[in-house]
Amino acid sequence: MSKLIEEYRENEEENADPMAEILNSVARNAEALNQIMQLLEAVSKSGLLDLIRALLERYNEALGIITEEASKERNVRAIRNLLSLYTFVSRANPEALTSFMANLADQINRADSLKKERPLGLFSLSGELKDPDVSAGIRILLNAAKGFTKK
Repeated sequence: MSKLIEEYRENEEENADPMAEILNSVARNAEALNQIMQLLEAVSKSGLLDLIRALLERYNEALGIITEEASKERNVRAIRNLLSLYTFVSRANPEALTSFMANLADQINRADSLKKERPLGLFSLSGELKDPDVSAGIRILLNAAKGFTKK
């Protein structure tokens, strides 16, 4: 016997649903898809896409080189030092660290002019220690020196 026309229409709708669903999804997310396409275009223009593709094509070779380099003692130390530096920076007060770094940069830039000044004697050094900023800086350095032997 022949099937009812309604059954054929239901089958057509079921077969058309996935494609219609995809088209609806594209229409709903057009702005996001445009942004993704712009991102891909920028990555492609920068050459990063070529780099990623080359790394993926030579995945095993690249992974071998990375593993070999990462296992060298000097690189292990560098990674550990970076982690220690990260720990230091993440624990420090950002405002104090910014102020300290700005002052340090200024003093480094002034280094040549400081050479022209008279050398510090014992009396002039004791006079400098009366300055609260100098005294606080010396205390920080002394406390840091004490910390080198603590674990």
